[in-house]
Amino acid sequence: MTETVTIPTPRGGLARMSRRVMNLAHMLTQNARRHGDRIGFIWGDKSWTWREIDGHVSALAAGLAARGIAKGDRILVHSKNCDEMFWSMFAAFRLGAVWVPTNFRLMPDEVAYLATASGAKAFLCHGDFPDHATAAANPALEFIWRIGEGGFGEKAVSDVIADHAGARIENAAVDYDDPCWFFFTSGTTGRSKAAASAETARSISRQVHDRSPQMKPMRSPCRRAFWVTRCARFITRCDIRARPPRGVAV
Repeated sequence: MTETVTIPTPRGGLARMSRRVMNLAHMLTQNARRHGDRIGFIWGDKSWTWREIDGHVSALAAGLAARGIAKGDRILVHSKNCDEMFWSMFAAFRLGAVWVPTNFRLMPDEVAYLATASGAKAFLCHGDFPDHATAAANPALEFIWRIGEGGFGEKAVSDVIADHAGARIENAAVDYDDPCWFFFTSGTTGRSKAAASAETARSISRQVHDRSPQMKPMRSPCRRAFWVTRCARFITRCDIRARPPRGVAV
């Protein structure tokens, strides 16, 4: 005869499991502290140390915050490969905002659709694409900043970084379901569809389903930092040194 054992409910009820996850920009914070003088990013003949990367990202994040960007806001980025495009990704992550990169080969009307579909509040546009900046303007888009040289935009991203040099911005607290990245891809419908990293799946589906019913969330929570680094390397075609050399203590 088997005896049934009843486990009493803990006083006060069951404790809720935390859904807090690491902000992806913490990778920069950690590497700037541990390996500040080591090269962390290479683009062409230029290179930046982890400390410099962290500083540029904090400066841009401070500028975006001063302009009203906060957790959950979407930042559309249409740019050729460059360092400022890379800073924008981690600046968005640091604020808890949503990074929305485009394919720079898209036509102006296609970028205008992405601006509307993503609900972008800010648009960082490379100076080679003034027509895209004009086309993307809509009532929800509050400002446009220019990446690189050009004659449009409220400010240049380089000027924003210079104006806020030395600013320190803490990494926003983020949960598993917080939006992080809208990655628009092509598809059979003829319209780009946004995919999301693991911690954003349910939240993005709720927020964007009415505008993008073909939303397809990705599910790979345990390696999101690795995935973001690999994607950033693919997008920017830069050398991102996410780990110290073998044999170096951390």
